Amino acid sequence: MKETINANIGGRVFTLDRDAYDRLTIYLNDLRRRIATDTDEVMDDIEARLAEILHEGLPSQMMVVTLAMAERAIARIGKPEDVLSEGQDVKVKITDVDAENKR
Repeated sequence: MKETINANIGGRVFTLDRDAYDRLTIYLNDLRRRIATDTDEVMDDIEARLAEILHEGLPSQMMVVTLAMAERAIARIGKPEDVLSEGQDVKVKITDVDAENKR
């Protein structure tokens, strides 16, 4: 049996298993650390896109976000080191890696 956690991501409430919650927390904290300016605005955009991707992957509101779903969402947004270097002073454009690859 796995522990589940309710979390607000980008203004939407999700139920995540503990592994998914831990992975997403590490991911978002890593991104936050790498952003030098406009952290709140950029993180709001990233969380909103993450919420959209997770919502797309849930066939039902009653389903739990798993580690595999979290990893797929992270892969679509991109790894923190691919998005920007630590402390880089830039605005991050959130793109969908899958959509970029289809072009």
